[in-house]
Amino acid sequence: MLKNLLSNRIFIGILVLLICGVVSVYFLRTDLPEEPIKIYKPVEPLAKSTTPSTTEIPVGKTDMGGHFHEDGTWHAEVDANAEGTIALRDDESFSPVPWSNPLMPEKIPEHLKMPLEWINWDYQALSEEENPTAYSALENRIKTLTTAVIENYNPKRPIEEVWPAFIKDEKLYHANSEHSQKYPIPVIGGFRADWWYQEIWNYPEIYELIFSEGGLRGQWFDVYRVEMGDQDPNWNLFHLHDGREFRIKHDKNYTFHIGYDEETERYTGSYSYGLSNRNTAEMLHVYPETMSATELEELQGWNYNFNPYTDQPISK
Repeated sequence: MLKNLLSNRIFIGILVLLICGVVSVYFLRTDLPEEPIKIYKPVEPLAKSTTPSTTEIPVGKTDMGGHFHEDGTWHAEVDANAEGTIALRDDESFSPVPWSNPLMPEKIPEHLKMPLEWINWDYQALSEEENPTAYSALENRIKTLTTAVIENYNPKRPIEEVWPAFIKDEKLYHANSEHSQKYPIPVIGGFRADWWYQEIWNYPEIYELIFSEGGLRGQWFDVYRVEMGDQDPNWNLFHLHDGREFRIKHDKNYTFHIGYDEETERYTGSYSYGLSNRNTAEMLHVYPETMSATELEELQGWNYNFNPYTDQPISK
């Protein structure tokens, strides 16, 4: 899949895209974090813009059995005579948010157009096991689109300006999506493939950030969940045995070594704590009784009461 790439930059983009892949589809097919691990045992010491206004997509029958007219209105009956392309304008029958990428072309290249069957399509319901052809088609389309938009239509607006607009749109997507109530965790575009398509065009800076952080293992997803109101900002706060606060990192579990004996230079006990899958998460060893405050801080995660991208308190 990664053969014959045209440049190192495209290679990196596609490589990371493979990691995050179909972001929401992958995430909701992984196990939720397990309960915190607590083990006690003796141990040995270890050494925005307003343009453009249209997007062209192929005309055809949708999975809803209806069609759009050129004025942007939706009609439930099938348009038997439809051919060519039609323009989707800033109309609520398509999306509750406007198109906002100032570099979006007036005519979308053919290979980047949105399939009409994506309209109001709950892509989370697509199963790779049950329908591998459709799943692969969605994955390839998203990879092609995202890589091209980042490379060729990226305004490179400051992330501290783009992130709040991205979250605002996400909340609108989820408030207006009939699919959102089906799932416990919010994901891109309110589970609708057409709104995911629109968001890639609207916020290439966000997707470039996602790639740079390695997909779902990145900090962006925890910030996203906190701001969407799905995750408590103190989800990673843990109190050590001596009462001190310690914030764990995403995808990390910890073993805390305690009871240091100066005569034997040994630790007499330990306890473990983690919220990530114990089979895939990295285990970090912490020695709170003998480490400096700086060393202890370096092992901690982020305080999600603050947004690392805007340097502002997180709003929910």
